[in-house]
Amino acid sequence: MEAVYAWKFYSHLIDLSEESKDKTHYWMPMSGNKLSGKLYIINAQYFHEGLYTCVVTTATGVLTASAYVTVKGAPGEPGGVHVRRNISSTVSPQQVVLLWRDGLEHGYPATKYRIEFSSIFDKQWKTLREDITIQETHSDEIPDWRAVKISEGLMPGSSYRFRVQSGNHQFGYGDVSSGPYRWYTISAAAPVAAPQNVGGGGGSVGILSITWNAMPRDQWGSSALHYCVYYRRHGNNVDNSRWIQVDNLIDTSLYITVGPDNYYLPYEIMVQAVNEKGRGPNSTVAIVYSAEDVPTNVSPVFESANAINGTAGIVTWKPVPDTREAAKGKVFGYQINYWLEDTKCLGKNELNGMSINIYGDVSSGMLVGLDFSGDYCVNIQFQNNAGMGPKTDNYYMGMNDAPPSQYPEYVTVLSHGNDSVRLIWRGISTIFREEPLLGYKALWWDVREDIRTAKIATFSRIPTGVIHGIEKDVVYKLRVLGYSRGGDGKKSPTVYFTLGGQVLIDPLTTDVMNDSRSRKTNQFHVYFLTLVYLLSTQVAQT
Repeated sequence: MEAVYAWKFYSHLIDLSEESKDKTHYWMPMSGNKLSGKLYIINAQYFHEGLYTCVVTTATGVLTASAYVTVKGAPGEPGGVHVRRNISSTVSPQQVVLLWRDGLEHGYPATKYRIEFSSIFDKQWKTLREDITIQETHSDEIPDWRAVKISEGLMPGSSYRFRVQSGNHQFGYGDVSSGPYRWYTISAAAPVAAPQNVGGGGGSVGILSITWNAMPRDQWGSSALHYCVYYRRHGNNVDNSRWIQVDNLIDTSLYITVGPDNYYLPYEIMVQAVNEKGRGPNSTVAIVYSAEDVPTNVSPVFESANAINGTAGIVTWKPVPDTREAAKGKVFGYQINYWLEDTKCLGKNELNGMSINIYGDVSSGMLVGLDFSGDYCVNIQFQNNAGMGPKTDNYYMGMNDAPPSQYPEYVTVLSHGNDSVRLIWRGISTIFREEPLLGYKALWWDVREDIRTAKIATFSRIPTGVIHGIEKDVVYKLRVLGYSRGGDGKKSPTVYFTLGGQVLIDPLTTDVMNDSRSRKTNQFHVYFLTLVYLLSTQVAQT
């Protein structure tokens, strides 16, 4: 018998035609070439909850059957959120009691709540309290409402608005209570917080500079605010029983004249916020030093100025003791002044010179980028935070001649031992204005890495040497250079080798890769690439 199916939501006949809006959430699948009669709710929402009736029409009559569908989820939004102040005598002027009623349960009752708030000075919603239990929201005075006393997180003199979310363990938190949200003003009172980041220091000689962060507007406690600063000398040998008070400060800084003799001495500092309702708490005691004195008569003791190579030199000195008396404060660093001049170092070219600052309590500084064979003059100055001291006398520093301009040629690698290879190359000679050759250096590294990871072996002036620590079935790169008192010379072109000796590879046409799949595979790569290179060379020659 043929049957026709239809569904109703309460009295609304659900339209399953293509152009109907009901098709967005309702679907009846086919069974063969006929509708099956089963109704599916797609992306069910809370408004789909209700009474559904199936209507079946046949040639003999009409049958109906109804069922109530419940859409379960997080609890619905609470309602009636508002603040009351006179609910209990235990509520102070800086506390509020927040009330609300539960929303729809959606299958499971609410078991926890979250309260959010925003202030008139910061409109962004923030969590005030979270996971408040049912038991915490019960009030004997108003049992029909949920009630929570809020005693922390609110500042006097500020206005706030609140919203609430209900939640349970099955679905978490649901929608927040809807607006509009009313503003509630907390009664004005003395500030409850202290100024932060109290510090200072520096400035002119004889001045104690004190600074602090401005109090955020919502921490003023009322419509106006000023600051009070307390200070006294710090130390065991100082009569520090009495605090000196400076009141009615609007700015967030204070400059106190303590006199030039009291340079770089520690002081204890506290800052307090004050309004018409009273004084807030004092900040944590901060130690601030008065300004340093200019080191007009402080100089380091020169020790030496020597070349490291042809372009770098090092200057050493006996540092100024890092004490208040010696440094007129605290050591900040040193400045090295240097310039090209003759060996007498009379300072004729000093105005055209350069300088480098070396920071910290140090006793040496390096100069780089100098000229080969240059005649340099140097002097040194001490620095503290107040300024720079006088220069030392001028001292001569002669630079070495240039390093070798030639590089070793015909570098060859031969098998030598179980973990070593022998290197042979054509030696180099130095020319005029180059330092005499001291020896050679070999740099070698895995082809998978770069020259910054290279190992270095040093040899005499004989153009051969042995390097150790070579691993089997690993391809290496190698470069050789000559060195002298002028520094390292030019490097030879890169050659490739293994523990078995040199590998002839053209880097323009070949990529060499070490991998860990198999030692034999690595060895095959090397032999194959070498064979390709040799064959290509023979073809080119013919």
